Amino acid sequence: MIRTSSIGTILACLLVFSLVSSWLQIQRFTNLSDYHNFVIDIKDGNAAIHWKEDHDVHGAIIDIDVDKIEVDVNIDVDTIDDVDDAPISHDKKDHNTYLSSSNNDVLGIGNAGQREEMKEYIRNSIETRLEEWKHLQQNTKKDYVPSIFTRDEYRTSSNSARSTNRQSAVGTIQDIQHTLSMELKNINCTKWIIIAPQSKRTPKLISIKDWCTIIVRHETYEVGNGKYHTVQQVTRYIKEGKEHDNDPIQNYMKALAGKNTAHSRRNFGYLLAIIHGAEYILDLDEHSIFDRAMGDETKDLTDDDVILPNSILEASVVIQGRVPFNPYPLLFNPTDHYPSSNTNSSTSSSTSTNTNTTVIESNNHMSYSWPRGFPGLMESSQREFTKGKIAFQKNYSLSSASSSLSSNIYHVGVVQLVGHDHQDIGLVQQFQQQIERQNSGLEADELDPEQWKAQLPIVVPSHSYAPYNMHSTIHMPSAFWSLILPISLSPIHADIARSYFAQCLFVDVGIRVVYSPSMMMRTGEEILEDHSKNATRTEVDAEIDMLVRLDSLILFLSEWDSPCSTLPARMEHLWRDLHVHNFIYKEDVLVMQLWLQSLREIGYKFPALAKRRYRNVAIMGHFNYAQSPTQVDDVVFWTQKYREWFETVIVTGPFSKEVMTELGQHSIRAFDGAYHDTGGYFQVTENLKNTLLYFKNWTKIESVMYFHDDGMINVTELSQGKYPFPTNDIIGNYRDQRYDLSYANIRTIEDVELANKFSYRIYPNATVCAFNKTLCQPSVKHLYRALPLYQWGMTRKAVCGENQQTLAQDEEVFPYHEDDGSLLFSSFTQSDFLHMPLKYADEFANLASLFLKHKIIHECTWGTIIDMIRQNFNATVRLTYLCTSWGPKRRGKKPLIERCMRDRVDYGVFHPYKIGYKENGYQGYDWALDIVQDRQPL
Repeated sequence: MIRTSSIGTILACLLVFSLVSSWLQIQRFTNLSDYHNFVIDIKDGNAAIHWKEDHDVHGAIIDIDVDKIEVDVNIDVDTIDDVDDAPISHDKKDHNTYLSSSNNDVLGIGNAGQREEMKEYIRNSIETRLEEWKHLQQNTKKDYVPSIFTRDEYRTSSNSARSTNRQSAVGTIQDIQHTLSMELKNINCTKWIIIAPQSKRTPKLISIKDWCTIIVRHETYEVGNGKYHTVQQVTRYIKEGKEHDNDPIQNYMKALAGKNTAHSRRNFGYLLAIIHGAEYILDLDEHSIFDRAMGDETKDLTDDDVILPNSILEASVVIQGRVPFNPYPLLFNPTDHYPSSNTNSSTSSSTSTNTNTTVIESNNHMSYSWPRGFPGLMESSQREFTKGKIAFQKNYSLSSASSSLSSNIYHVGVVQLVGHDHQDIGLVQQFQQQIERQNSGLEADELDPEQWKAQLPIVVPSHSYAPYNMHSTIHMPSAFWSLILPISLSPIHADIARSYFAQCLFVDVGIRVVYSPSMMMRTGEEILEDHSKNATRTEVDAEIDMLVRLDSLILFLSEWDSPCSTLPARMEHLWRDLHVHNFIYKEDVLVMQLWLQSLREIGYKFPALAKRRYRNVAIMGHFNYAQSPTQVDDVVFWTQKYREWFETVIVTGPFSKEVMTELGQHSIRAFDGAYHDTGGYFQVTENLKNTLLYFKNWTKIESVMYFHDDGMINVTELSQGKYPFPTNDIIGNYRDQRYDLSYANIRTIEDVELANKFSYRIYPNATVCAFNKTLCQPSVKHLYRALPLYQWGMTRKAVCGENQQTLAQDEEVFPYHEDDGSLLFSSFTQSDFLHMPLKYADEFANLASLFLKHKIIHECTWGTIIDMIRQNFNATVRLTYLCTSWGPKRRGKKPLIERCMRDRVDYGVFHPYKIGYKENGYQGYDWALDIVQDRQPL
């Protein structure tokens, strides 16, 4: 439960005094605790309590008129000049017009002429708004909104409230806390529903067991239909005490109270629910109810009806490469998923293995639709690559503690409920579908409720963006900070913008968005009828304004970063940048700052940046073999998995032109290189060289980290727990210096006999000598037997020893000779991993070209190249432990990971663990990579 502290607001006082006064007078009539649903109706400065006669309903309903709340503030947001601040000159006008759009022209599509007129209107509007938006993007704002955070607060915890040194407007804070704890004990809710009606008619009050409802409205309307009765009229609240200027909660309330919009009023309800100990907040509109058709009509609705399990949510893991994600095709037609053989039934007790995905009939029109707020202007051929594929099922935690997120446990922060009879799709898409149906004479398909109820939720990939709305969405405490809606955007735009802004920050917190089937329904004739039949031009214009911005917004968010090390500071920085780039208004930023201050005042604990992605290092994954029939899917999955830790991931391998083209369509950057040799003897060196040269002039990338597709890394160990990633050192892997001198400086090894086993010298006349020059032979093969060298068979082959002799005679390598004129070859190494700073990119590329010129495999190349760079540039080399096995029972399989986890070694690299093994697959690799982070116990 959230701690209540410093609630210096008229809201708190009004609720306290309303409840206290009412409680004392109600006792002579009845015991309020016998009834669970009541309304606090605040209007005209007065408050009244109502209760509901239906004893079977569980939960409380609080009805608040925010426009009538009087607060004392030091800021009047209405004086902010919005004219020069508008993202598009007509957007503010259209927004205000929308609020009184009853006189707007209705755009009908009843006949062929109207349909053509509508299509022409939409086409022209899109073209016009796109041109305006392109022009506006060239003119970023200069008036950067000042930050509310100090320099230290940007980089340290901002959870503790700063002392404002003020008194409460009425009484002391302790008195308010005591009164609240006494009088609100009868509510005792941790699950809250927020409704902000847009119409004057009474919403259908939601009755779900153990849930309480807040109705935040702006005009007086009839409270009920006879089931609600006024119990006591409470006298108008008269402010007492001194006026205080530095109260963020009062300022926040004032900023919202002056806005005559449903979404601005929701922001008021969110704060009230959090103050009263919310652990779940369900956004609903006045038309949403939950269908009991699947169960007993007399039974109370429960969490199961809302689709809210106790703590674990079994959901489908989706893989895709692109950033925009359209969940509807998989949710309504989940036929495009991987076979059950691509799962590991014994990976972990916490990992679901259910692959019996319910398949809904594929002719349902929603299978080719997309949610409102998805970039609907993209071409259909491109949209095909935004629907993803279902790979396997996995359990996710619905954490009730906002500050307890682990870096390796996946937490759901937002659940978008999708009703089976009415989905949230945009007006433009509704028009398109309605026109198609009228032209074809076909009616829309209906979903089978039984199949819909059995359908599993869909998890949005961590690197992707999918819009979620304010009509039917559950927020967990870890995501409460993201609830605030931009108050200056249109209702069609505000919740979509909120969802995209939040997901930009979700990825670094480690929480996910889930689309979940629900038995939710929509009521009301204006809803059940296709809204496209009575939509106004203003509504269509507002949606088009949103659509033309979406591509730019998603691109901006996917590339955005901040040096701030706390979530509140990053959120503020993001919104300030969004204002500068014309996505929101200055007013939105100011209200958001008051929101953050208010959350801090009431003791909300912001989650830590548990999975903050590294943006200064590029990952290069190399695939030796590219002939698998699932090659593209394998690459998409592998890339997506590592994008949970790193922003930039590329792949290399002997890919065909067709595979390269398809990977590009999935927005995956791939290099194929000049070498397509079987086994990857030369292509790895070639591709690492090309990758280093590709990134060397990038301002944000400082290093490249390479490893094989069947390798895994412990990000915490390699990063040493630091952020950003430490990129000064070259990092190589080794097993144990007792028998592995990979990347070691041979010159510093005290055990000369050990050094002789792994290193040797070759002179320009091709003579080969032991490291300490006590024994010389005419070839590496002879020295291998005579010394003997470490017994690794590749040393004797042409691709290693023989070709090293030809390299030593090449004049281009003479600058790297030792003082005695020899070329020192360091130990061979298991070259499945290497971290290379870009400051050595040119040198590595030059040396790699020399070794490739003489056809030397990477195991016999990299140790020597690193040693040369170390000697010539005084480079520092850091070693990390490699866990590997050559035994057939463990190599590439789960027993390898289990053995590594039992060792008392902080491994940085694990190799191999193969996706292609039937017993591993995507689910097994997903499990293994998660488990090796921070040495989680099995």
